[in-house]
Amino acid sequence: MMGLFGAAKVMRDIVKGGVRTYQAEETLDRLMKRAETEFGDAVTPEQRELLTRYRDWKRKFGGTELAAKVTDARLAYADALAANEALPEDFRDEIRRAVKGYKRAENLALDTLEEVVASEVKSGGQRDAVRRIIAGQKRK
Repeated sequence: MMGLFGAAKVMRDIVKGGVRTYQAEETLDRLMKRAETEFGDAVTPEQRELLTRYRDWKRKFGGTELAAKVTDARLAYADALAANEALPEDFRDEIRRAVKGYKRAENLALDTLEEVVASEVKSGGQRDAVRRIIAGQKRK
């Protein structure tokens, strides 16, 4: 169904998304480390539990088919930090931008796949079905 140009475009964005995801992971990890070192007193016990879960899952599942669990734990901790009003607003904004950038990077190839497949599908119903299927795979 997908032409050569469309497949090449999707492959390009898989690579590009992978690089951007790696960079976003590095940014999130740097911010998480900064939260510990600079604002450790403001981090709640619940947030520390999320950090512990992330580190445990990264050790156990990193590089396996369960790596999405590591990402889920990283994002849960980052979201909790962003919601922590005891942290400076500019730092929380930086975390929010990093989370948004991570999700955008992880969804890049899916966005391109959706665009390419939807443009090649003939009927509106099929196009909607493609969009629903791909939307279900995206990180929100």
